[in-house]
Amino acid sequence: MNINWSRWIHPGKIRYAAYEWFLMRLFFGYVMFTSFRQSGYHPFKPWLAHGRGADFMSAPYPRSIAQFMDVTWINQPENVTAIAITLGVLLLIYLLGIAPVLCMAGLAFFQISLGALENSQGNNVWHTSQIVAFCMLGIGGAAVAENLRALRQDGLTALRALWRERYQWLAFALKTPAVWWRKAVTPMESRQEESRSFTIYITQQLIAVAYIVAGISKLWISKGTWFTDVQNIGLQFEKNRLLKYYQTLEDPDVIPWATAFVNAHPTFTSWFFSIGLLLELFCFIALLNRAFMAAFGVGLVVMHLMIAMIMTLEFYYNEMIATIFLVNLPFWIVWLGQRLQGKSESRQVPT
Repeated sequence: MNINWSRWIHPGKIRYAAYEWFLMRLFFGYVMFTSFRQSGYHPFKPWLAHGRGADFMSAPYPRSIAQFMDVTWINQPENVTAIAITLGVLLLIYLLGIAPVLCMAGLAFFQISLGALENSQGNNVWHTSQIVAFCMLGIGGAAVAENLRALRQDGLTALRALWRERYQWLAFALKTPAVWWRKAVTPMESRQEESRSFTIYITQQLIAVAYIVAGISKLWISKGTWFTDVQNIGLQFEKNRLLKYYQTLEDPDVIPWATAFVNAHPTFTSWFFSIGLLLELFCFIALLNRAFMAAFGVGLVVMHLMIAMIMTLEFYYNEMIATIFLVNLPFWIVWLGQRLQGKSESRQVPT
């Protein structure tokens, strides 16, 4: 029996409609906006937060790019409004899709700078928005690769044509609503379809890499004993609870049954958390086709929700990004609607 493997195993060959990429950009734009707004410096709310002043320095514990450059300018009162305006303009350019290298380079710079400043204060190092930076690098990196490809083909002439076509596509898409849904029928539509599909695939690869590295690090740091040690994770729950208590002298908002339950059911605990680790280690399987992406995306979201409920460790950026780039709910809604419409039409009796 011959099996056509290419029908369901085709990494990098998925073609995305214009509406899918637009909605992904829109939702990810909201994620970036949220990450900036919740960074601790509130660049989008200058009337509520005017920076933390010169006494809030990163020099004692510099991390990331703070080791090589001063990033404390971000939290100075005189810079907050200018930063908010700059971020707003860059987000608008990103949503229009007309200058991806410029806007993603700028947004990634601010994202990394904010993270470096936040993590250089001598407190715990937070990496909840790390996945956001990965996606920024994916989108920007794909655009850089396209620019280099154009330069190799025909030098600056091809590069200028590539930039010009981004504006032409924006005008064409606004005048021709059908291009948001239909398959490519013109050369420009084909080029844009290939471009957005390449960008999405690179971004999905970096999302998978982020999870695979997280899974490998668990095994590396534990020297391979993670699967056997995870049954004692209840001790970690209690450690987290006490750490928060001694920081604030207030009882943290922790579900009281979590520690007792995992201590009473070590075998179940091992199986439950091992499934999460396997999702991380084998996240590359999600790249094979849309169905695997949706399945892994839902699995990762459920994993993060359960961790948040049990351990009070929130990774809502991961949840949103897995939903946007892996689950891709708008596609499945359209797909289901088309299937139901097809069945309904097939049941009609011709007259």
